[in-house]
Amino acid sequence: MTKPDQDPTDDPTVPSPAEEARLLKHRRREDDPSHATDEEVFAAYQNGLIEVPEDDGWAPPELPDEGPPPKIEVSTDDLELRGKLHMAEERAGKAEAMLRGQTKHAASLEKRLQQAAEGLPFDREIPEDRLHLRAPPHDEDAERAVLGLYLSDAGLMDGFNQKYLHSMFYFPDHIKIHDAMMRLGARADTVTVFQELQKLGHAQLPATYLTELLEFSQQVSKAAITDHILIVEEHYLARSLIQWGNQVMRGVYSQERITPSEAEAVVKSERHAEHSGRLQEMDIPSRTMVDFIRALGTDLLAKLLPYRAQFRDDPLRGTEEVEERFEELRARDGKPEVDLGFSKLNSITYGCGLPLVVMGGHTKHAKSTFALNLCQNISRKGLTTLFLSYQLRPYEARQKLIAREAGVDSELFRYYEELPPEFEGKVRPAIETVKNTPLWVHRGQRDIEYIVHKITEMKRRFPDMPLVVLDELQSLPKYLPYQNNPSYVYGEYLETLRNLAADLNIMIWVNAELKSPTRGKEKKPSSCHDFAQCHELEQRADAVLGMWNPGVADQSKPTDKTEIVPLALRNKKAGGLNFHLGTDLATANFYEL
Repeated sequence: MTKPDQDPTDDPTVPSPAEEARLLKHRRREDDPSHATDEEVFAAYQNGLIEVPEDDGWAPPELPDEGPPPKIEVSTDDLELRGKLHMAEERAGKAEAMLRGQTKHAASLEKRLQQAAEGLPFDREIPEDRLHLRAPPHDEDAERAVLGLYLSDAGLMDGFNQKYLHSMFYFPDHIKIHDAMMRLGARADTVTVFQELQKLGHAQLPATYLTELLEFSQQVSKAAITDHILIVEEHYLARSLIQWGNQVMRGVYSQERITPSEAEAVVKSERHAEHSGRLQEMDIPSRTMVDFIRALGTDLLAKLLPYRAQFRDDPLRGTEEVEERFEELRARDGKPEVDLGFSKLNSITYGCGLPLVVMGGHTKHAKSTFALNLCQNISRKGLTTLFLSYQLRPYEARQKLIAREAGVDSELFRYYEELPPEFEGKVRPAIETVKNTPLWVHRGQRDIEYIVHKITEMKRRFPDMPLVVLDELQSLPKYLPYQNNPSYVYGEYLETLRNLAADLNIMIWVNAELKSPTRGKEKKPSSCHDFAQCHELEQRADAVLGMWNPGVADQSKPTDKTEIVPLALRNKKAGGLNFHLGTDLATANFYEL
């Protein structure tokens, strides 16, 4: 212990407060007789010099409750000073945030200046949730699918206007590849396209990328190519609208309000000038903002509204296409591309070469059965056909298909007293064959708009579909809200179907009823006037045919022959082209004699 008048810090033998607290704690843990008292340890504990472990068994004594702490009186001057201090701290925080923003902006400007010096485009910083806005609307997979399908089958290019499609691609490499495809036409494949790219000076495009496009197309159905083209088109139109909006904004901030078509015209007229593309050197029309938007809108509509119609094939390409088709015809020895199964009928309709053919006949003369034969003949070769059955019920149509395939009486599917022993052996294989035949029998709404939608949908799903049968015309509504004359109504239906067939490059075969005479007094059709309620039929259809089976009209005569009577043809005279077909109504089969 030190003397009272001696300073503890002057005596080196006296431990410091921290050392003393440590010794106190040590002596307490070692159960030394000279250990510190509770008061000494509590004092060291309050001063923060020691920490008492939980397992020590000691706890600080409880202090008496002295009540709430005394209230400290603060003067008005102190409150004012504290408020000023708070405001100063707030201003300092704002200044610091502004300084950080200015520093970031300066760094961004410096980066832009550096990019401009290097000739690079500005790279604006966009938040993560808006990164998709950096590039204009596009769909790389859709573009790759279209190009890959064209590489796998160049014939698909005939189904769409390639000049219009060429303007819709977003990626420069895809534009170059499609340009090479357009130049090659039907000869386009991975090898020829790569060689053409080399000729055009695009050697940087590797052949492996063409292979990747071809492999990618294997994941896409050929029937879906129109869907992918429409996706590419939709993004192209969106980019055009964005470009139009940007031009409007430039016109708002600038007095040089000139449309793209006007700028292009001025540039073309001043190509001899060194910097003719500069707006300040152009003869810019003076117009108000309203006039500028109106002129710009006219530009946009002129570009986008016509869609595919604006881009037409050039005469050279059209002539080459005719030449190629003629060479294909020579290779087929003059036979049509799609054979209907009856040579005399092929010579009249060029196979499926006419858009609209109308066949007329009296009831029970087997018009529906004959049309089914046409569909089945084509579908046996793997081509899709559609039979819109409004006269026969769908299961009756399939009974006839199976009966013809098996060579059995179709009535046995409806009623029999004794089933022939060979029936099942013939029918089972026939059923499997009909199942695997791409002949669609459909019965939907009796409405022309629904029929148009169904045919369009089927053509999109099956681009190889050459023939659609509508059985029959008079099953559709006779009256429309704006027309109460059935003859004119059916004439409009035929006009709609013909335009649809021409647009889709298919043939639509329509069965129609003849005027109904007294039973047993039917006559062979001799003109278009024999048709029931068909106005200007010869102007609407490309071929009008009549069907006549004398055995049906007169039961004393056999029914094994049916005469096909051409009544009106658009491209040739109909006289003298009648021909006969063998007929087996029991097995629903027509055959050439």
